[in-house]
Amino acid sequence: MNIKLRGRLTGDERVLAGVFVGKDADHYQLAGELTLDVSEWHFFAAALLLGAARTDGGLQVEVEDPPEEAAGSPAALAEALAAMTTLGYREHDPANPARVPAELRESIDRYVSSGVPLGGFLQSVIANDFVDAHARADAFNMRVLPAIAAFVHWKLPETCWGSRRVYAAWLELHAAERARARASEKGDLDAMAAALARQERAEAEVSAAWRASREARLPVEA
Repeated sequence: MNIKLRGRLTGDERVLAGVFVGKDADHYQLAGELTLDVSEWHFFAAALLLGAARTDGGLQVEVEDPPEEAAGSPAALAEALAAMTTLGYREHDPANPARVPAELRESIDRYVSSGVPLGGFLQSVIANDFVDAHARADAFNMRVLPAIAAFVHWKLPETCWGSRRVYAAWLELHAAERARARASEKGDLDAMAAALARQERAEAEVSAAWRASREARLPVEA
């Protein structure tokens, strides 16, 4: 579906907005007209542009601005709104990692990429133990806890979060990888073989811990 907005400034510094719809850009029909303040026009058009961007091509929106300059454009406003950390169609938008404070996100990223241990609060979040996370959270972490939970659920690999066992297995996997790298640098064949066996055990434990975590999170049937 295609939507075209055509804005025209009126004599009283308002925008007469024509709304056209069609199955494609060659088959537009006028659906209606709106008279809006300039700021209302910008936000209305920007909202449609943002919505279309989330449909993966299912909706195309074209905006024809009034030829006179009037405090920016809907396209510029849409870009600005998309960059705002408070923007989201749900209260906690999983597509926006910027909702998570930088220092906490960096700690989580180091854990995921390198197996760097986390503090008690984030350990509990990763372990899906939100009773303990709630008890450990200070006032600041309490406010951002829903955003952290959404980030973990939607953005992190499934195999690195979900239980205390998963957390321990993830740390061990990265420790085994580091041990294997050190043995390889030294050219110690016996140490390389031992490190490889350790890494394989760690990989198996990560998989087993993840499966157990998934099963534990399944709803209990009455």
